[in-house]
Amino acid sequence: MDEGRKNMAKVIARAWTDDSYKKRLHSHPHETLAEAGLKLPEHHKIKVSEDSEDTTHIVIPRRPTNITDGQLSNHQMHADICKFFC
Repeated sequence: MDEGRKNMAKVIARAWTDDSYKKRLHSHPHETLAEAGLKLPEHHKIKVSEDSEDTTHIVIPRRPTNITDGQLSNHQMHADICKFFC
């Protein structure tokens, strides 16, 4: 797992266990993420949302520019994508 994914996992775990941290993540996401080593440009929008018992959010990642439609229909590509998001 790369450093960014490890840092994001730490942010999520802390938000689950620390309500004041979670509130700060919602209200000041750039600063909160930067403190965790996840610096994004100020102009970059960050939307923090949380699943509940009756709501699930699905985030569709930005499509990589180097992947063709033919590659996306390939079964192996589905397996490769699932390594990261499933």
